[in-house]
Amino acid sequence: MKSFLEWYLGIPPAQPGQGTQWTWLRQTPWPAGAPPWLVVLVLLAVAASVIWVYRRDASSISLPWRIVLTGLRLASITFVLLILTELTLVVDRTGLPFIAVLIDDSASMGLDDQYTDAAERTVVRSLLQDRPGERATRLNIAKELLTGSDGAFLRQLQQRHQLRVYRFSESASALGGTDLEQGGDPGALIETIRQLEPTGPATSPAQAVRKVLNDFRGSLPSAIVVISDGISSTGEPDRLTVGADSAARRLVPLYTVGVGSEEAMHDLNLYDTLADEVAFVNDPVTLTAKLKSFGFAGKSVSIVLKDKQSGAVLGTTKAKAGKDGQTVPVELTWAPDTAGDYEVVLEASPQQTEIDRSNNAEIRQISVREEKLRVLLIDSLPRWEFRELKTLLERETTVELHTILQDADLEFVDQDATAQPLRGRFPVSREQLFAYDVVIFGDVNVQFLSPSTLENLSSFVSEAGGGLIFIAGAKFDPLSYRNTPLANLLPIELDGVTLPNPNESIQLPFQPVLTLEGQKSTPIFRFDTDERNSLAVWRNLSGLYWLAAVQNVKPGATVFVEHPTRMGDGRHLPVIVMQRFGAGKVIFHATDETWLWRRRVGDLYYGRYWIQAIRYLSRSRLLGQSKTAELKSDRLVYGRGETVTLRVRFFNDDEVPEPDETVKAIVERRGGSNQDVILTRVPQAPNVFEGQLRRATEGSYHAWIASPAFTGTPPATDFRVESPENELRIRGLDRQQLSDAAKISRGQFYTLATASRLPEDVPRGRPVPIRSEDPIRIWNRWEVLLLFTVLLTTEWLLRKRVRLI
Repeated sequence: MKSFLEWYLGIPPAQPGQGTQWTWLRQTPWPAGAPPWLVVLVLLAVAASVIWVYRRDASSISLPWRIVLTGLRLASITFVLLILTELTLVVDRTGLPFIAVLIDDSASMGLDDQYTDAAERTVVRSLLQDRPGERATRLNIAKELLTGSDGAFLRQLQQRHQLRVYRFSESASALGGTDLEQGGDPGALIETIRQLEPTGPATSPAQAVRKVLNDFRGSLPSAIVVISDGISSTGEPDRLTVGADSAARRLVPLYTVGVGSEEAMHDLNLYDTLADEVAFVNDPVTLTAKLKSFGFAGKSVSIVLKDKQSGAVLGTTKAKAGKDGQTVPVELTWAPDTAGDYEVVLEASPQQTEIDRSNNAEIRQISVREEKLRVLLIDSLPRWEFRELKTLLERETTVELHTILQDADLEFVDQDATAQPLRGRFPVSREQLFAYDVVIFGDVNVQFLSPSTLENLSSFVSEAGGGLIFIAGAKFDPLSYRNTPLANLLPIELDGVTLPNPNESIQLPFQPVLTLEGQKSTPIFRFDTDERNSLAVWRNLSGLYWLAAVQNVKPGATVFVEHPTRMGDGRHLPVIVMQRFGAGKVIFHATDETWLWRRRVGDLYYGRYWIQAIRYLSRSRLLGQSKTAELKSDRLVYGRGETVTLRVRFFNDDEVPEPDETVKAIVERRGGSNQDVILTRVPQAPNVFEGQLRRATEGSYHAWIASPAFTGTPPATDFRVESPENELRIRGLDRQQLSDAAKISRGQFYTLATASRLPEDVPRGRPVPIRSEDPIRIWNRWEVLLLFTVLLTTEWLLRKRVRLI
């Protein structure tokens, strides 16, 4: 009958899953303030008067006639009252009630578990059987629970509800863009769910529940389904039970599904391995690393150093595992007895109960040399830079230092051990000069050097791959090198170079600024393994005063450090510049005051810079090859889910790919699979190619260039992806939180073994208003007027028949 009336009144038919709700609106035909008893009394009086009149005037007719006439008169009066009430029908279109599904995608959902319950193990195997090779992480299990068998779980919920799915970690956000109605295809939503990654840096379940409740302010959902490990990493106010209180006050039950195991998770993670790239026979090589453990507190863990190729053990030590999530330092020393290029593995011995053993080891490449780095330091006068640098390199065990001081007396040559080998004479022969790895060229008067000697110095860099550092000075370097072979070696243009007035004192220091190239393309300014910490160290170094103002650098030269404010020809004045010259590299210092970096910290950062610079310049010679390209990541450490940017720079124009070609890098996760990353040319730098690795999961990675091909070892780099510290501090399933939240909100808690029953247990809920149809004024319809007319006419005809008219 309802459907017929709606059809008759012109109301559009309901769509699948929709219904209608009727609401009657009316106005009282009597004064609004009239008491109800008075209204009833008046109505009874009217009815009584009608009955009395017909009893008096129609006493001559039979009782049935009197009853019929009285009824007609009362019906007419009722219709008048109906018209006066302005009776209106409002039809509201209703839909299926909503149900919200919350999926936890925080970092803790990326963990693997060991399930002790046989039923849960069976369910996990069943869920992942169609995903061979997929890790049994909590999030992967949750995704398969919802999307497996073509989304059977979602389709069951969809039969009695409209569906809205959220992902949550710090906060909740809806997936898919639109709600899933009855009969709708969940295919797009299934694909969106399958793309989820455990990248959330923190978990705030209470905030997620409150967000959902606020989203449904107009019409609350029948229930909220929460699929999570129950962990809150942001404190007590964000625990799920707090959100359950809010849901209970609005009569919305929580149906929780626990994913994960309550068993203590066992894992060892060895990372941040540091080792010198170059070592020397019989000299100790110290490798340092960090060991983070879960489930092994207080246990002694064997740390083993192995040769990757032969498997030979090179050294062992012990480390005591800390509390869950706590990092302990690891240090192991190895004294190589044979020269060569080694690929070594530093490994925390795998434990029987470990879930993930792929993060137990890291690989490092070390080149072992028979001899030390041979460095030649030459200057005209014993400037502060010369003195501090000489003292530093004399103490450095990996450096064999020879010095030349042009204006020194004979006593200096006889008494100083570093000056005795050359006795104040710059190497004349190529063989003698080419025996050095790096030459540090201070404020040298080239008038004391023959043209052939200067040509040899140029060949030392271009042919032998040697490293050369120029340190500017007030007398000779670089202005007096114009029209000499040294002018070609310098990475700067000599035209326009000016020096500070020696008669004017410089009162204020300047804080040099690292350029992007100084941060990304070289290790010599890396003062900490973390890039941000390294930059913080750089910004806190003592300021400099003296600077040779260089207006222009040569094409292809790279500015590592620049002045913060002073401008040259279109750019900030360079402080430290590098260029490749043939097989070697040349660095120019426009200041001679890096020794000021020793203030308050001694040689800590001053020494690190100079040692790293020397090793950087000598690397191609030490490795026995001419380096033609370099692969770097923009950071050493990333958070889970962050984008990793890989950048390769070609130093030789002949090696740069053609304009329409790309570079392919292979990225290997330790203990995992390989992934190809395509690097494309940077428009502003034709010899630089960049590419991104997205949604990287936790672990240590090794990347190398696969194409184009390189002679010898291809450029490679290492980086690491970590999960947020607080997020992984607690790792076990918090079953109690999930169970209590369900109990507080009058919902239900499910394990993986019982989760399949959830869609049938969720309450149906109340229909949700969708829209209202146009109001129908019943009092003003022609049918009502017609019926009123029929009543009056019928009463008149009957009264005439019985002769009451």
